[in-house]
Amino acid sequence: MKIRIIIVILAMITFKSCVPMEELGSSSETNPTISEVDKVVQDEIIKQNIPGAAVAVVKDGEIVHANGYGHTSLSRNEPITANTVFRWASISKPLTAVAILHLDEQDDDFSIEDKVSDHVSYWPDTGQKGNITIKQLLSHRSGIIHYTNTDNCPGNSSPSPDFTAHGDDAFNAENAVDIFKDQDLCFSPGSAYKYSTYGFSLAVAAFEEASGESYADWVMDNIAQPLEINSLQQGMGESEGYNMSGGRLVDRSDGSKTSVLPGGGWESNIRDLALFGNALLQGTLLLNTQRMWNESTGNSIYRLGIYRYSGGNRAEHGGDHNNLRTKMDLYPGRSDSLGVFVYINGRHADRNRLARRVATAMGVTTWNVSDEAIVTECTDQSGSNRYSAVWRSTGDDVIIRKGLSNDDFGSEWSYLREHQYYTDDFEAYTENGELRWDGIFRKGTGGNAMWRNFTRDEFNQKWKEQSDLGYRLVDVETYMVNGERRWAGLFRPGSGPYALFRYYSTSDFGDKREEMAESGLKLIDIEAFTHEGNLRWAGVWVEGEDGLLNRNYTQDEFGDLRNQRRAAGWKLIDIERYNTNNGVRWAGIWESSDSDERLNRNYRYCGDKDDDGNWDPLGITNRHNQWRSAGFELIDWERN
Repeated sequence: MKIRIIIVILAMITFKSCVPMEELGSSSETNPTISEVDKVVQDEIIKQNIPGAAVAVVKDGEIVHANGYGHTSLSRNEPITANTVFRWASISKPLTAVAILHLDEQDDDFSIEDKVSDHVSYWPDTGQKGNITIKQLLSHRSGIIHYTNTDNCPGNSSPSPDFTAHGDDAFNAENAVDIFKDQDLCFSPGSAYKYSTYGFSLAVAAFEEASGESYADWVMDNIAQPLEINSLQQGMGESEGYNMSGGRLVDRSDGSKTSVLPGGGWESNIRDLALFGNALLQGTLLLNTQRMWNESTGNSIYRLGIYRYSGGNRAEHGGDHNNLRTKMDLYPGRSDSLGVFVYINGRHADRNRLARRVATAMGVTTWNVSDEAIVTECTDQSGSNRYSAVWRSTGDDVIIRKGLSNDDFGSEWSYLREHQYYTDDFEAYTENGELRWDGIFRKGTGGNAMWRNFTRDEFNQKWKEQSDLGYRLVDVETYMVNGERRWAGLFRPGSGPYALFRYYSTSDFGDKREEMAESGLKLIDIEAFTHEGNLRWAGVWVEGEDGLLNRNYTQDEFGDLRNQRRAAGWKLIDIERYNTNNGVRWAGIWESSDSDERLNRNYRYCGDKDDDGNWDPLGITNRHNQWRSAGFELIDWERN
């Protein structure tokens, strides 16, 4: 039987499909609320270390905002726009629920209370599997496993799902069910809750045999076409995005999702996702749309293809792939029928925080969401690097970028400069023969120049040029590239006397420091390196009263010295760890200050958790968040 959806067209539902995306995005020029949305999203992209995102907002039956932010990759060559197509991931589930509930409403021979085996000829009609109902599939109470996740699946020793059973072609229900049909159930149908994307494939198998229609064709004919959702399509081919590993963004490619189309395989641009969500809010897709989030299923919050919170005042669904996150937040309890839609090309991102900050900008008062920069307390123990850092009570808004390639670090620096961030501390290192960079960025005004990968003479010339332009070197870095020494520096606006000296022996550097102090210059940055087999020093001086410099201390000696200095009112502004013939040594520059400091050395980036869930050992991320919550901000970073 061919089922056609009935779309109720109301005067209030004007989707403005003829309005170009640029106009939707530029509405911030006249709408202060939308302007705040732009600010919030841009702030979150930076503070969550997200390459890019797309966000849409619906209100009073219309799309009032649809825009892209950031870029598709760390190279920042291709901006994300409102037309960028992305995977919906599990937001596909509400779409599937609409199709099945519509069939339930229109076909007397089909009900979500039916057993799957009443409609699916290739599903067992005996045993526990034969007792599964379509409603249990839509509410995740069937007992079907979720990919290879065995949580709430005691003793499951069934064969692994056969991911090759479907292939990468367009969705085929029987092939999709073949992936998991031999898996044991995790529990008796209806007795418990276990989220399962596979369950939605089985629900669609019932839909297709009962209706005689292709599920994918039905969606295109009865949802996409009437709503003018023109970019909706099956997620074939590769999808690019990112995940976080040890505090570093790593590109991730994800393949075709047609094998799980009903539960996680649709894709479109952000505007078209908003059109679908708006239709849910306006009740134009079903005779009783609220049934999706109001009908009792035995679960506390998951209803029929969607989550329900706050007594039905908010309905939502998110989506995750290994390189992205999505979110659809609907507020049917509000008089303005607000909806917020989010796509992020990073699996590590906090999508809820972003969506809630957008909702707050649109007038939702439910949320009290932090806007601090996120440094995830990870447990990835890969790599041998150790980190040392100094925190001071500066009041600065600080973010960290870690492990970027030479080109990507330059792109990120430029992007952050566009959004009023600057850096005065960076670190170069080599990994598998490739030059990489870490950096600390602060929110603030004023210029910032970065010059890297210069020879000794080239850097001296660049330093002079920057001085003539009114810029002062604040951090000097040296490193090896293909056996050749290279130099880099960060510059900030400044004036007055100023000096840079390099390639000095330990004793000569001490003499030079005394000379500079007598001339009214203070040392603010040091760099230790090996040249022709000998330890050499570089330093940057600016106008001011000199502090203290101590070098060539062992780990324990430096710790004792630091405690003495701190007790006497001297606080670190720069630390240096370096190798000598006698082993690892430490150096530090102190200034007289009433503000306190924190110092941690030789930590892994990520910590680890014991069997009780306690952090042991701590990572530098744990320390960073601990000190930040106590009012300290990162000012200096060393990668060992």
